[in-house]
Amino acid sequence: MNNTGNFSIDLLIPTFNRSSLIRECLDSVLRAVKPDSLTWRVTVIDNNSRDDTAEAVRPFVEQNPERVRYLFEKRQGKSTALNSGISASDHEFIGMIDDDEHLDENWFSVAMESLADPQIDYIGGPYLPLWRAQRPDWLPTGREGVLGSDDPSLLPGSPVPFDGGNFFLRGGNAIIRRSVLERIGGYSEALGPVGNDHGACEDHEMYDRLVTSGVKGLFVPQLVVHHIVPPERVSRRYFRYWSLRRAESLATMESWRRQNVVYVGRIPRYLIGSAIRALPGLVGSLRSSRRFGAELQWWDLAGFVYGAYLKPAVVREKKNG
Repeated sequence: MNNTGNFSIDLLIPTFNRSSLIRECLDSVLRAVKPDSLTWRVTVIDNNSRDDTAEAVRPFVEQNPERVRYLFEKRQGKSTALNSGISASDHEFIGMIDDDEHLDENWFSVAMESLADPQIDYIGGPYLPLWRAQRPDWLPTGREGVLGSDDPSLLPGSPVPFDGGNFFLRGGNAIIRRSVLERIGGYSEALGPVGNDHGACEDHEMYDRLVTSGVKGLFVPQLVVHHIVPPERVSRRYFRYWSLRRAESLATMESWRRQNVVYVGRIPRYLIGSAIRALPGLVGSLRSSRRFGAELQWWDLAGFVYGAYLKPAVVREKKNG
C-alpha cells in the first residue's frame, strides 16, 4: 500500500507478568513493514510486573532507543497503564495492542491508508487466532471473543463505519486520534483487568464515548493482529469465569448510563429473555457446543445480577484518565 502523507503514531503495549509474550510481541512490531513517511514509536507499559519483564524489554530499548520505550506503572490496572502511556506519548495517533498479540506485517501500512482521510478519527480491526491449543469442539457459535479471536468468515470484505452496530472498537487492536482522546478523556480506571483479575469492558466503555461524541471511525478488516490462544484459555472453566466477569463489568457501566432498552429492576429484560430462551438448549450432550452456549447465557445473567445488586460498592466512581 502507498501513502505519501506524513503519519505519526505512538503504539502502546500494556503488559503484566508476560515476559516471554512481550518479546514475541515486540519482535512482530519491529518486523512489520514501515513506510518511509511513517514516524513511529512503541512504548511498553509494565504494569507492576513481578517477573523479568523489565529485563525482557531492555535489549529492545538498547537496540532501538529512538523507537522503543519502557515505562513502569506501579498502579495496577490495564486502564491505568494505558492512560499512563497516553500521557507519555506525543504523536498524532495513539495505537493500542495487547502483549499476547503479533502485528500483521502490513498493520502500519493499512493504518496509514485508513487514516489518510482527516474525517476518520479512529479505526480498529480483527483478531485472528494463533492457536497454541486444539480448537475445542464445544466452542459455542458467537463466543470466539472469549478467546480473543474472530471468525474470518464473518468479517466484511472492506471497511465499514463504526456506528454502534455489529462491530465495536476493541483495545487490543485500536488507533485513536490524540486530539479526540484529549477531548473525551482516557480509559475508565473503574473497568478492565487489574493484575490477574479478569475485569473487562474498558474498551466497550471507550467505544460508547467515541460513538456518542460524534467522531467517525472505521472497522478495517485488513488491520489484522494475530492473537495467541494458549491452552489455559481453552477450558469451560475459563469461559464461565470470563462470561461472569464481563457481565459484572457491563453492570458497572450501566450504573453510569443505562441502555435504551426495557429493564426489570436493574437488569436489561433482553438478558433475562436470552437466558429463558436458552433453557431448551441445556438438554442434550454435555459436550455439545449448543448446550455450553446455553449455559453461558445463564452465566451472563448471573454476572450482571451480581454486578448490579451484590457487588461491594455497587456503583463505583466513574474515573476516566
